[in-house]
Amino acid sequence: MPSTRLTLIKNSQQNFRTAVLFNPRESDDKIAAILTLAKNKLRIRATRIFVEGGNEISSSDELANVLQNDRKLFISGGEDYIGLLKEHPSAEEAAFTPAPATITNIAYESHVEPDAFAQLKQTAILKGMRYVFGMPDLHPVMPLRLLRKYVPHRCDIRHRRHDLPSIDRCVAANSMRNTFPSLCTCQFIYNRFHNTGDDIGCGMVLYSTRLSVSSFKPQRAAERLRGIEGPWDGPIKEVMERAGVESTEFDATALGTIGNTIGTNILRPPFLHLMSPGGGNHFAELQQFTEILDPDEFVRANLSADRVYLLVHSGSRRLGGSILAAHTAKHGHAGLEPSSPEGQSYLRKHDNACKWARLNREVIARRVMERLNAGDDVVEGGKGKKVEKVLDLWHNNMERKEWGSEGETKKQVWVHRKGAAPSDRGLVMIPGSRGACSYLVMPVGDQKENGYSLAHGAGRKWTRTFALSRQHRCTSQQMRTTSLGSVVICEDEELLYEEQPDAYKEITDIITDLTANRRIAKVVAILSPLLTYKLRKK
Repeated sequence: MPSTRLTLIKNSQQNFRTAVLFNPRESDDKIAAILTLAKNKLRIRATRIFVEGGNEISSSDELANVLQNDRKLFISGGEDYIGLLKEHPSAEEAAFTPAPATITNIAYESHVEPDAFAQLKQTAILKGMRYVFGMPDLHPVMPLRLLRKYVPHRCDIRHRRHDLPSIDRCVAANSMRNTFPSLCTCQFIYNRFHNTGDDIGCGMVLYSTRLSVSSFKPQRAAERLRGIEGPWDGPIKEVMERAGVESTEFDATALGTIGNTIGTNILRPPFLHLMSPGGGNHFAELQQFTEILDPDEFVRANLSADRVYLLVHSGSRRLGGSILAAHTAKHGHAGLEPSSPEGQSYLRKHDNACKWARLNREVIARRVMERLNAGDDVVEGGKGKKVEKVLDLWHNNMERKEWGSEGETKKQVWVHRKGAAPSDRGLVMIPGSRGACSYLVMPVGDQKENGYSLAHGAGRKWTRTFALSRQHRCTSQQMRTTSLGSVVICEDEELLYEEQPDAYKEITDIITDLTANRRIAKVVAILSPLLTYKLRKK
């Protein structure tokens, strides 16, 4: 009997695979022989074998029945099969069977790692997926944090944990029968929906300030930016009431610390954390316009090259994480019926977290401007040389939307975005790393082709671990001044290195993909950083 060509795939990381030749006659225990091959080739403790669809092979006879050239075998170290389970649909389900998910990759110039594409494909096989969009800043992450954007047609109510891919940053749409609070997807209204991850409402706000570029001194401003960590002493309850944000208690320590730690193992209202941008890639950055490429749009937006602008990137912090934790503790990663009590409860919490995150950005901006005497009351509006909000967009949320181009029959969908900026409401800010320029763009053309979304930043090139491993290449003091001459405030040295400019992709590649290559956006103006605030310990 000739050898059989097989592909052995690591079940837990399905981009890890190897081709082998297997001769069944060379071993009495064919299962053991396959597991030994997998152990040597995939470097895992191989204990279980699955075929595509989830059926487990547990005997030599079963293996003999599936052996054929180019057969894929999924090798597990003990965990259950990860992927779309093969089922025999009911007559009702068969009537709703969707077309296979279509993957649209927006990246051309920008480098996207193979792991990210593998995760994107894993998202596309989620039951009910219709479209998956990968933005140019797509990058791989840890399991259960989903990619850029997908649009499923119908998700089965019996969605299982095995259906979940290991990805982050996606946009999706699926039918509206169910909702999945632990994922980031979009869905049609008549089916289930996924959740929005742990930082519900994360987004960016851009304000004009009353500071002039000619008189702005970054080092002097850095000295004045103290005391904006910790609880805000302003009229928080009044402001929250005016913004329609409900006070929600959550555990301040169970979800980790972001920014300054407040309290210990006690529950506190979330408004006590309206204080700083938080950790990770969040920031407050003062910028100036350095190049205007579309003067007409620039004027229409009432922008000025003479003024300093403030960009704040932050989210709902521990509040969003607590909502995800509460959902997964009760429902795992299963979907919810939007009209059910559980679905309605999640939607209320989601919407409140989005409002809270927006208010958080406003309070951060207010505190920065107060320290610099840079504006009036940015939360309530002001008089005189007016501080204006240029844009305020969520890029981690879900929303109900009509899906379809002009002239098409439109369907109601839930659009879930994870690290993707909405492109259906005007100007979008796409920042680079703290050592690169930011781009103010205007979406153009039929935005359905890119899922009504754009990239929201440069996207990581290095993992945080790898970025930290390069600490020896420069001192922390050198890291606090960028090649553009801007100043960086970050008193957490690990975070300083994790977020170094080299850890991110070239923002120019991202912009080229959106403009010249895909023609879904045009650049209105380019901004350069003056001062970036990450974290002060006190």
